[in-house]
Amino acid sequence: MELLLDDRPLTPRKATDLGLVHRLVLLCELDVRPLEAAERLASRPPRVIRELKRVA
Repeated sequence: MELLLDDRPLTPRKATDLGLVHRLVLLCELDVRPLEAAERLASRPPRVIRELKRVA
C-alpha cells in the first residue's frame, strides 16, 4: 500500500529489495542479458520447464 500512496519514484535497488525485480543489468547489457537467459531456458528439457511452471 505504501508504494501506491507514495509519490516518490521506485529506485532499482528498492524494487530489487522488495522482490519486484530479479536482477539489475546495465543499460549497455540490455540487448545481451535477456537473450542469454532465454538461451539457458531453451536449452533445458521441455518437461523440466513444464514441471517448474506447474509448481511455481
